[in-house]
Amino acid sequence: MENANIAEIFSSIQGEGPEVGIPYNFIRFTGCNLKCRYCDTDWANEPLESARVLKCSTDIAEHHFNPISLEDCLAIMSGFKHRNWCFTGGEPMLQSQFIEALFPGLKGKRLMMETNGTLRDNITPALVDRIDVWSVDIKLPSVSGESVMEDNRFFLQRLDNAKQVVIKTVFSDETPESELKAALAMADEFKKLNPRMSFVFQPVTHDEKVVTGDNLEVICKIIDKFDFEIRVLPQVHKILRVL
Repeated sequence: MENANIAEIFSSIQGEGPEVGIPYNFIRFTGCNLKCRYCDTDWANEPLESARVLKCSTDIAEHHFNPISLEDCLAIMSGFKHRNWCFTGGEPMLQSQFIEALFPGLKGKRLMMETNGTLRDNITPALVDRIDVWSVDIKLPSVSGESVMEDNRFFLQRLDNAKQVVIKTVFSDETPESELKAALAMADEFKKLNPRMSFVFQPVTHDEKVVTGDNLEVICKIIDKFDFEIRVLPQVHKILRVL
């Protein structure tokens, strides 16, 4: 794939997961195969006329017409300072061939893939070999409105040789205990395939308010049964009001 439809390329801090607060550059691809109830980037779920490029929050944004060629994308990315790059969306795995084609031009960069964890057929050995961190969502029906947990299971099985995997589960005050336990059980199953993993419970953040209900108490009660790294972290970038 020589061209991609991109929503934005920007610099900020990582706002989710165990790398919260670390400076990152982000490339947000358009298009998604899911329609999650609490999606906060649904504006990027369909192709866009142009991509916004913002190297610093105080800069005036540039706009580049879509689709963007591989050569132009690498030229844009070369103007960013941070070593860390995050592929996000939408769903970046829909344009995984384009991402693979970027690899030769990203030597020395640290790469993260943020994915909904459903497109297992798009995982290739080249992706597994080059991506430094996989951030994979386990989509709970109470939050996403869809039941794709079996797709998540099969996706994770393809990451048995990945360098680092962060399994993330978004929950709300409406999430039943059974779903929280099911997500942890899936992570525990994956740990037997790849011990280089950690787990994050991420509460829904709505209008800068973290929504947990009684589920923080429930999580504290059930996590002691598992021997892998588990964190509870909100979307920090929303609280700090940054991109």
